[in-house]
Amino acid sequence: ATSWLKRSAQFFLSLSIDRPNLSTMADALVTAGTAMFDDVLMAKKLPSDVVQRFNECLISGAPTPEEDQKVIADAMYTWARELGAIDFAHWFFPLRGGGGAVGGMLGAFKKDTLIDLDFKSAYVTKPMKACLPHERLFQGETDGSSFPNGGLRVTHSAAAFTTWDRASPPFVMDKCL
Repeated sequence: ATSWLKRSAQFFLSLSIDRPNLSTMADALVTAGTAMFDDVLMAKKLPSDVVQRFNECLISGAPTPEEDQKVIADAMYTWARELGAIDFAHWFFPLRGGGGAVGGMLGAFKKDTLIDLDFKSAYVTKPMKACLPHERLFQGETDGSSFPNGGLRVTHSAAAFTTWDRASPPFVMDKCL
């Protein structure tokens, strides 16, 4: 029994040789604020009139005009791809209780790939294209039936919506915008 224990210990110790050196890895909490589409980056990547209207809408609470949404989504897509992003997600906290987390809240996210169908195509079977659809950036729809809701709603009426809190700058982390 002793030799089996010794061999097992040697085996498990040998596994640590292949593990990454955690002290040299980038800390996600340290690097999180370095890839943000914030006011400074928006001023560099967007036309000044788009930035001005975006900020005015943010302050007033008015929706961002659709043409500006397209410009912002295209610039954000290009920037995120430069950072290696292949997906985008809406990170949210559903307004429901009983999730088991402190205060009954439980965070979630809806993740999509930066690919969509090219609806402008004349083909019946639409080809795919790499993009960040402005419609899904500014307001997306989730399948609300996949969230724990205690069976309160039937699947066809369990829709939920996500929207970008424009006061919170988007960021890229782990190849996800």
